[in-house]
Amino acid sequence: MSRIYLKGEVERAMTTSWQAFAEEHPRLAAVLDRQVLIEEATQALRSDGEFNRTLQRAQAAGMVAECVRDFVEQWLRRLL
Repeated sequence: MSRIYLKGEVERAMTTSWQAFAEEHPRLAAVLDRQVLIEEATQALRSDGEFNRTLQRAQAAGMVAECVRDFVEQWLRRLL
C-alpha cells in the first residue's frame, strides 16, 4: 500500500474516531494537532508488523478501511 493511500485511510479513520475520542478526553483533544496525529499514526502503522500482516488479509477481503480504522482506534487509546 502506498504511503499516500495509507495516509488517506488513516485520515478518514481519524475523522471517524475523533468525535468519540474528543468526548472521552476533551482536554487532551483540545491540545492535540490532528494533522500531527495523522502523520504519527501513519508512520506507526507502516512500521507495525502485525498491522501489515492484517492489512494484507484485509486487502484480499476488500476491508482495508475497516482494518485501518480498528488500528487507528487502538493507536489513539495508547496515547493515554
